Amino acid sequence: MISHTNHINSLRKPAQSVFQRSRIRGSLSLFMVLFLTSCAHPIFEAVETTTSAGSGSITLGIPASTRGTSAGDLLVATVGVRGNPATSFPSGWTAVDDHAGFNNAICSSDDDGIACQLSVYWKFASGSETSVNVGLTPANTPQAAGAVFRFSKTHTVNPIGQVATQNGNNNTPTAPNLVTNEKKVRVIQLVVSDTNGGSFPALPLTSEPANAVFNLNSATPLTRDSIVMGGAQFRKATAGSSTGAGVWTGGENNWRGSTITIRAKQPSTAVVTPASP
Repeated sequence: MISHTNHINSLRKPAQSVFQRSRIRGSLSLFMVLFLTSCAHPIFEAVETTTSAGSGSITLGIPASTRGTSAGDLLVATVGVRGNPATSFPSGWTAVDDHAGFNNAICSSDDDGIACQLSVYWKFASGSETSVNVGLTPANTPQAAGAVFRFSKTHTVNPIGQVATQNGNNNTPTAPNLVTNEKKVRVIQLVVSDTNGGSFPALPLTSEPANAVFNLNSATPLTRDSIVMGGAQFRKATAGSSTGAGVWTGGENNWRGSTITIRAKQPSTAVVTPASP
């Protein structure tokens, strides 16, 4: 094996041809291009939140890009709602595994049935979207809240990575810990809780993870038909690292928590051809 020192010395031998030196420089250039294009985390651009006092739909605002060029950005939309309605996103939006709405990612049941639901969908931005209308059936669906995250520099084919969910029956809604299987990921943690417990006025979310980006009450003041919802996002650099649990305090009894990873943009496959001598 040639040591690093010997290799450097070999580059200085006068007998080496100009083409050989050009080939070495070209190889280094190729290495650097691939290295630079495969090391970035997905970039968190913004998040926009919405609440609804109760109707047959909720219209979520879509945050603008902070870079001015928004086509191709990843949009991740989430809705927390009281009960278990049929949740319908427009064509072009794809449900995250186990988060499609009706009978997916649901809280435990209370005296009124399933207490709450957490749906999550995604799509690549066309560049012109300003909102998305999410249908909730039946039309007398109780209150809802939601948010849309915008990310750039994500995987351009399969941006959603791992998904973990859990339920609980206390006043500490918690998104579960997840061990990453890829490097350079973004992590979203979400919780939703009903407010139909024994304490009134019901408890909003108070304490939150350090990386929280929103805490929502579907109405003010909260009622038995309300929900509270929290969201966080952060990055993880290495595969095999724990995200940690995302813990909020508040809500009333029945909650659902989810942890989802966003995959980094795949490495460039561009080939750099060395210049001719």
